[in-house]
Parts: sequence; C-alpha cells; structure tokens
Amino acid sequence: MRKILIMLLLLFLCGMISGDLIAESLKEDGVLLGIEVYKDYAYSKPVFEESFWQIFFERCKCLICVVILVLTPLKKIIPLILTGTAVFMLGFFTMSNLISLGVVGLLIAITTFLPQLLFYGGMVLCLYRGQGVRNFRQGERKAFRTLSVVLAMMLFAAGCVVECLVGVHLIPWMIRLSLI
Repeated sequence: MRKILIMLLLLFLCGMISGDLIAESLKEDGVLLGIEVYKDYAYSKPVFEESFWQIFFERCKCLICVVILVLTPLKKIIPLILTGTAVFMLGFFTMSNLISLGVVGLLIAITTFLPQLLFYGGMVLCLYRGQGVRNFRQGERKAFRTLSVVLAMMLFAAGCVVECLVGVHLIPWMIRLSLI
C-alpha cells in the first residue's frame, strides 16, 4: 500500500511538472486554458440539458473503454493503470489552471475533478469488485454482480448530473466572481 501511495504521489508530481512545462510554453499564445475562453463560457449562459447530453455521451465512450478494460484478464493492474492516469491528469490540469488563472484556477480544477473522482471512481470500483467475487455461492455471486452493475450505472448517471450541474452553475459563477 505504501509503494502504491508513493507511486501515485510521483505520478501527481509528474503531471504537475508536465502541466507547468506545457502551460509555460503555450502561455504566450494563450492557447491552454486561456482566460478569454473561460470568460466566454461564463457569460454564455450554458444550458443544463445541452451540457448534460454532451457530458453523457462523452462519458459513455469512457464507460465502454472502462468496461472493456475491467473484463480483460488483467484485473490486477487495471485499477492501478486507471488510478495512475487519473492522478496524472489531476496534477496536469491543476497546474495548468493554477498557472493560467491563479488561485481561482486551483478552485476550478478541484471543483471540476471532484464529481469525477467521487462518482466515476466509485463506478469503476463497483465494476471491478463485482467481477472479482469468489467467496459467495453461485446464486449469491450472480446477485452481487448484478447489484454492483446496477450501483455502477446509478453512480454513472449521478456523476453525469453532478458534473453538469457543476459545469453549468458553479464554474461560471466562480469565473465571474474572479473577474470582478
């Protein structure tokens, strides 16, 4: 467990360094997470329904990839790969936002990643745990797997709704507040 935590910390730091290097190199162009893009988004009045369906279809593509990975014989390393990728991207996105927007960028990064870490991480955990059941009898095993899939789908739907609510209401409010 300690080795895994050290590895995740190193991946987070690598993500932060990568975000720093890329953000600094693109800062002159204003391409990466530019404040103008955030201003346009904050004042465009995003609609919940449009945002929900866009997020839903994007996450469905990710869900299909995760289900395929969970069903492969590599059950021991898949959670580590998914967790490592998520931690690296968290470090990258946090550092790029911090460089582009300062402290408000840090708050935006945390607010953006919170629904994903809670709901989608729980979904992957449910799918993974549902596949590795060995201590139950045959009937109980099937019921547990069905329950884990249903719970994963509920977490997926809740994650889409919460991510959409955060993206439509909270993020534009934070951006407008930072521009005052």
